[in-house]
Amino acid sequence: MPGVSETRLAETCYTVAMIGRPGHDRRLSQTPAFISPHTGLHPYSRARARLTQALRHALTPLFCLLLLSCLPRPPLALLDPWNYTDLRQLDAAEASLPSQDLLAIYTRTAGDELQIRLDWLDHAPLPDYDLYLALDTHPGGTRRLPIAAQAGLEWDTLLVIPAAGPLQALTPEFALRPSTALVVLRDSELDTLSLSLSRAALEPSVPPQGPRPAIGLQAFITPAGLPATLADQTSVARTDGRPPGRAPVLLAFWDTYPAYTPALALRRWDGAHTGPFGGRHGLYNLLRTANASHIPLALLDLKAPASLSALDYQGGLGLVQEMQQAGLLILPEYLPLTGLTSDPLLGWYTQRLVQTNHQASAAFGLPGSTLAYLPNGLAPVPGATRLVFARLPLPERQGVFNPVPLVRWRAQGLLPVFPPSTSQATLEGPTLELRRALVAAALDRKPSAAPAAPPWIVLGGSLPASEWGEPQAARATFRYLASRPWIYPLSDSDLLSAMPSATGWPGGLSQDSAAGYGGTALLEALRRSPVNELGTAAWQAYQAFHTPLFPAPQALDELRAVYLGQVWSLLAAASWAEADASAPQATCQADPDHDGQPECILSNPNLYAQFEIQDGALVYLFSHDATGVHQIVAPSSQFIVGLGEANTWSLANGLAADPGVIPGAFAEPGLSYQASPEGNCLVFSTPDGQRQKIYTLSDNGLRLEYRAPASAQVNLRLPLALDPWERFTPGWAGHYQFSAAPPAWRWSLSGGPGVEVHTNAALAESDFNASSPFMSLPENPDRDYPAGHFLPMPLALVNFNALGSFQIELLLISP
Repeated sequence: MPGVSETRLAETCYTVAMIGRPGHDRRLSQTPAFISPHTGLHPYSRARARLTQALRHALTPLFCLLLLSCLPRPPLALLDPWNYTDLRQLDAAEASLPSQDLLAIYTRTAGDELQIRLDWLDHAPLPDYDLYLALDTHPGGTRRLPIAAQAGLEWDTLLVIPAAGPLQALTPEFALRPSTALVVLRDSELDTLSLSLSRAALEPSVPPQGPRPAIGLQAFITPAGLPATLADQTSVARTDGRPPGRAPVLLAFWDTYPAYTPALALRRWDGAHTGPFGGRHGLYNLLRTANASHIPLALLDLKAPASLSALDYQGGLGLVQEMQQAGLLILPEYLPLTGLTSDPLLGWYTQRLVQTNHQASAAFGLPGSTLAYLPNGLAPVPGATRLVFARLPLPERQGVFNPVPLVRWRAQGLLPVFPPSTSQATLEGPTLELRRALVAAALDRKPSAAPAAPPWIVLGGSLPASEWGEPQAARATFRYLASRPWIYPLSDSDLLSAMPSATGWPGGLSQDSAAGYGGTALLEALRRSPVNELGTAAWQAYQAFHTPLFPAPQALDELRAVYLGQVWSLLAAASWAEADASAPQATCQADPDHDGQPECILSNPNLYAQFEIQDGALVYLFSHDATGVHQIVAPSSQFIVGLGEANTWSLANGLAADPGVIPGAFAEPGLSYQASPEGNCLVFSTPDGQRQKIYTLSDNGLRLEYRAPASAQVNLRLPLALDPWERFTPGWAGHYQFSAAPPAWRWSLSGGPGVEVHTNAALAESDFNASSPFMSLPENPDRDYPAGHFLPMPLALVNFNALGSFQIELLLISP
């Protein structure tokens, strides 16, 4: 094609390829339709018979070359983004067919070109309409039209852009107007039609260098080939018209990264076959598509410390930091406040929660915020908080996409966020219902109103359950939102500058939040806990009951309550660590977990161990040395419960209520033991005397002697959790190291404790860190992931298998 450089050729092919990329089934192979200056229409439409994806890939380069060999190139400026100042008119979504419903008119001048853009509610892949665009460029003209309608202005030029066939530019006498140099670009993916024509041809009497008068314009739509039927029309717009109002939109999500195992960290980041459409889904897809479109997101619970820890392990923290610094992320403080009645206790709890969150956020390179998210309903928040997101049930009177007012509650602005009741994003962009709501919201606003003034349309919801984590749906919907200047996505600064209404929420709001786990007694014990590492572990274990979990079955709160005793156990260990001279202890009359049943304690000045009598399990093991207090053994419920299927839970089974929980070391579900202390040992025996577990504590370790008949098959597990509070520091996963020098096996924490395992039984090790090579890759359901991929972080698990009697010795390694 004459005058087309090699660079231009590449750009044009890229544009065609992008518009016709695979995955957009409705618009398969759809490309722009260019109309030449000679008024010849060349539609680039998809084939009537859909080709396979492989065939499209193979033919796309050839298709580009064929097109370029015969078609004029469109003006470069026509492909530039359109701004809000170009918007001239919005029209209500009221036509009977979405593909024949005009929504907006834009105009701008580029050199001698008049450029016009029209937005459709839903442009068909193959145009099913004829467009008539009347232009009033100077006094005189006519209101007559060659269709069943009359113009609202006296037009001088009528552009006729049919679904197929020759383009026409008509005079008021319906004669052809020559040399308009008209170019038309149809984009059925973004539901737009853009055109460019020569202003000199429209206004030959105006000096080329002189000011151009304003032009009036009005658009009419008829079904293709049916001029006697009017489908839609706009009111009269002017090229110097003031832009109408804008629809303020907030994208707010919760359950943004509920990841507690490497498997979940990968799945919730970029999972396979997990989304509503059965494809890839995850936070990564939401972030990268929003980042590409420069659409701000509110990730309401991403700053939960456990989520940030998992994000650091997964490797996605850099993208979050980048988007936050660019003003594309709204990250409120995550405040799972509980229903407390004691004001002093509530004040302490809130302050401790904010302090914990700030420490974790700062460690992972994220600033604090004066916004807060309350996932459990309303509760008092810190005085520095300026705006509160409160997750509440959807009121009956609240419509699907009704704008949400920002109201004043206590000293803060309150924005309720509700679970969505319908789909929002599809593979083709926003749903038609959402598009209509956005147009209606923009039309309801005065042009003089601040673009960020409430009320706001709030979109989003629970991310794992939404279409927004699906890459194609998110990409299409974000591109649509970014391409509509009459839609105003809200940023962090917009929220902070907004003025709440003096009136309350329509219908009122309950100020009761969910009851706190363990009531005020446990919170009071946490408030009075010793200031040491185990006191911190107790607080973190309590917060694990408030971490986001998806899905969250109805019985989740009851299940979590079953495991509350572990917080009391950690508090008891924290008190032991504070004793100046801990005397050796071997007793089975203690009740450290406050469950009303006795547990066994075996301790000396250096080590503290807690045992469950029923199955002879070592639930906790802690050490104390010159560097401080360390944790060695922990049940997985210290970090998360409820990961398994809810239909497998049995709340009456105590610590075995969730079969997915590893209840501690050397547990044997189904066997019943009796315990007796003997000196510095604990002896657990079955009633028939056939099996015994003898635990002996030394200054630097613990020994288990297991006695059983020679034919007895024994399978035991040892969950190791070295100083789990370290997982809230940057790069934490890289500090855990495994090494083996048979017959010994070692698990250690750089700069922290370690444990060496010796045994004459068969040993198999797995640890969460074995998944680290795979975390930078998308989830692959065909990959054989290591066993540690499914362990709660930061656990390592040692499995022992033996016939008859054997021994296990744990030797502690000081930092």
